[in-house]
Amino acid sequence: MEFYSIKYKNWLIIKSPKITNLEGLSSKLSKIEHLRITGRRLNSDVPVPMNFRSFKGLPNKLPMLEDIEIYDSIIQNLETLTAEIPRLKYFRFENCNIHNLKGIPKTLEGVSFMDCQIDSFEGLDVNNLNILDRSAPHIFLHKTSFSSLHGINRITLQSILIEYFSRFENLYALASLTTKGIELLNDCVNSEVNNANNPLEILRRELPHIYPSDFGGRGISFDPEIKHRGVDYFFNNELIDYPPTEHWNEDKAPEYYEKDNWIYALSLEDQLFNPEKIARLLDFYKKSPTELAMQYRSDPKSLPKNQIQRLIHESDNLILKILENYEFSSLQNNDPVIARISRKFTVRTKKGKILL
Repeated sequence: MEFYSIKYKNWLIIKSPKITNLEGLSSKLSKIEHLRITGRRLNSDVPVPMNFRSFKGLPNKLPMLEDIEIYDSIIQNLETLTAEIPRLKYFRFENCNIHNLKGIPKTLEGVSFMDCQIDSFEGLDVNNLNILDRSAPHIFLHKTSFSSLHGINRITLQSILIEYFSRFENLYALASLTTKGIELLNDCVNSEVNNANNPLEILRRELPHIYPSDFGGRGISFDPEIKHRGVDYFFNNELIDYPPTEHWNEDKAPEYYEKDNWIYALSLEDQLFNPEKIARLLDFYKKSPTELAMQYRSDPKSLPKNQIQRLIHESDNLILKILENYEFSSLQNNDPVIARISRKFTVRTKKGKILL
């Protein structure tokens, strides 16, 4: 029984949640335009855990493929995606746990993450994207959290910051960084510039019945609820117009233009970000968790407390093995950092036993 199907002649759908790679896939896929890897039923939003790990088995050339969607998977990286895909435009992840983005194709116009957990953006470089329209976003973060900012350059970081701070939905997926990382992240935005120009801040002042004074929004955002409550806005040379809600006639409502906050953020980009704070954030995440582990293993006192917190927070089983390699280490068996990292990977059974 085949684990894939071809719909509408140009959709290739991987439909078995049990597959780990694409071996056994037909090689006659030259006309495929869309690739979807998911165990969900058609038109279902119910996540189905996928065992997909590798693109091994994908044909070497996919001349017509334009977009790839992956759902409900644990992605180590994308280095197995080696096929020639000259027309690839978009890469979409939904409900995925992503370790890093090494190997992501360089011909993309955009990449999106929805309900995802990202360990590292390493491998994602905005300079490698085929950006045809700078007034449109090319990285989308929707209810997506991330635990590290290691391995990205300034322009990619700023694109991520715009997306993270700009979309109202991201209020529900706070960045999973250390306390110091969150502090440095928030410091990157110039609050005075943001408060003076941010449409959301203006709406809070103008519409207190929609935005209570204790509303904890992060900033650069248009709340979609504004639309549903009949408040139209027009973004034109810093002019925002609000039609009176009491006279709102939904049948005559004008077509809503997606004047995305991306345009707002780009128009203020040079003023909106504090360059020295961006540099400080990049410097804080300059070293990889592996480098931190090697430094701590050789000389624990040389690693600042904030970086030790990073090491603990961003560690995985590989990092734990590096620290526990006592042949090359000056650490003791009861080292507190190793103990804290080990607790992240312990499982207590119903009978009280602890498993690593």
